[in-house]
Amino acid sequence: MAPDCQVTVTADRLPGRISPFHYGQLFEYLCDLVPALYGEKLDDPNFEGIVPCSAYFLPEADRPSRPWRLIGAVDRGSFDLETEKPYAGSCCARITIHGNDLEPIGVAQSGIAVRASTRYRFAISARCHGLTSGVTVRLTVSGRGLASHHFETVGSNWSRLMADLHTESNAADTQLEIVTQGPGTLWLDMISLTG
Repeated sequence: MAPDCQVTVTADRLPGRISPFHYGQLFEYLCDLVPALYGEKLDDPNFEGIVPCSAYFLPEADRPSRPWRLIGAVDRGSFDLETEKPYAGSCCARITIHGNDLEPIGVAQSGIAVRASTRYRFAISARCHGLTSGVTVRLTVSGRGLASHHFETVGSNWSRLMADLHTESNAADTQLEIVTQGPGTLWLDMISLTG
């Protein structure tokens, strides 16, 4: 704060009354505040890119970005963004799997804090081509599973898939993984994990 600034804080009540019909989400988007307002645990849930902080980035105070990355049999697949026919917005994620492999392949984001015995709501928009093994979503920490759900089928048209993930223990750095087995292609968009 500049030395010539003066701030006055008072406990006096303001005059007037707020109407009970006044409601909504009137707020200004600032860095990482919006996810904190509605409990979203993921960064960049629609693969449109993480909005950079418009002010200063302070490494000792601000959380670094948590990008989506390819996991599993990475030498037999690819992860890129596709602008053709996304579920919403301007792009979606495309995971292409070459060959039939027992090791799953997919995308992950780490840095998610979870609490024991808590229900987390997971939702995703997905479609596929050629996949027959379904899609598994799981929360892991250091390779150990905390919660998971398997969607048996994913269609060739966009559909919204939802599941509850019940965690078994506390973890400060959990990883959300969305995986499948090939061969085939899986498209993902509008991912959400709230708790």
